[in-house]
Parts: sequence; C-alpha cells; structure tokens
Amino acid sequence: MDDGVARDSSGRRVARTTTTPERVLHRVFRATIKPWEALFSEAAAFAGSIDPSKLVTISHSSDLGEGVVVVWYWGLPKHCRRCGYDLTGNTTGKCSECGTET
Repeated sequence: MDDGVARDSSGRRVARTTTTPERVLHRVFRATIKPWEALFSEAAAFAGSIDPSKLVTISHSSDLGEGVVVVWYWGLPKHCRRCGYDLTGNTTGKCSECGTET
C-alpha cells in the first residue's frame, strides 16, 4: 500500500525520520595587506581540520587588489538555535538575524 505514510515491514505506521542533507559549503579567506602565503596558510589550516573525504577544492583569485582564497567542502548547514537563520560562514559569534550568541 503506497498512501504516502511511512510503515514498517508489518504495515504499521511509523514516524518518518528526516535528516538534513549535506551540501557544499565554503569558507572565504581574504586580505589586502597579507601576502598570499599567509592566506594560503590560513586556508590550509582550516582545510586540515576537515575530514579529507569532505573537502571539495580550494580556489584562489584576486578581487580589486584583494587576495581571496576559498575552501569548498561538504557539510551540514549551521542554523541559529533561536530563529533558524542560516549561519554558514558567520564568524562573528552572533546570529546576524536576531543577535543570539552562537
């Protein structure tokens, strides 16, 4: 019977379990004064803290004279426990939507 309700092997209704799927996340390292070596070192330290199977790539570019290094990786999005705002990439320690400490 396919009525859209989750059932176990004996046909009894069971609660559906949902998991948040991983998605590609990124962390940006940028600077105008630091040399490229310093940016790459920061990015490498962060990338080294990620499970190697989750690392997608590391890219770099120059944007209006500013060095930019981006680490791309698979992970779970982070959300504010109070309002649910997506905190991916937030490094301030506070939710930018409601101000809750993260």
